[in-house]
Amino acid sequence: MVAFSMFQSAQIWIHHTNGLAGQAIARELNLPALSVAYELRRLKEVNGDITSKRLYCGRKLLMSPSKVLRAKRSINSGLTPTAAACQRLHFLTIDCQRVGEALCRIGLKGRRRKKRPLLSRLHWWKWMKWYRRYADYTSDNWASVIFSDETM
Repeated sequence: MVAFSMFQSAQIWIHHTNGLAGQAIARELNLPALSVAYELRRLKEVNGDITSKRLYCGRKLLMSPSKVLRAKRSINSGLTPTAAACQRLHFLTIDCQRVGEALCRIGLKGRRRKKRPLLSRLHWWKWMKWYRRYADYTSDNWASVIFSDETM
């Protein structure tokens, strides 16, 4: 059994949608026929069997409301974190930008948050300085302190 890259899977799917059978695809791409058959079965489960439709004829495809809903469910469930991942998993024949635009129209304007530590070294150092200063305070001392979120 061969593990296919996303590019190879896309090639197999495009040849399938253009009307080629599994063995013809395997000959065309010089791949094992049995592996191509299993990959076609997986792709049909993911994308639905759409061999009767002509998918790409020179212009970018628009997404139908049912496809937009499937993309929204995929992102909300956490299966795919981005529009690009959603496009690679569900819509190999639709441009990634179109998937992103469709998701944006329904209100999913996601961006990835930059990963950084919760406390920088400076914050940690100031917190430790404050902790050492007040470490020996008793509950009587703290009773005379007023905490506020506004500056004086």
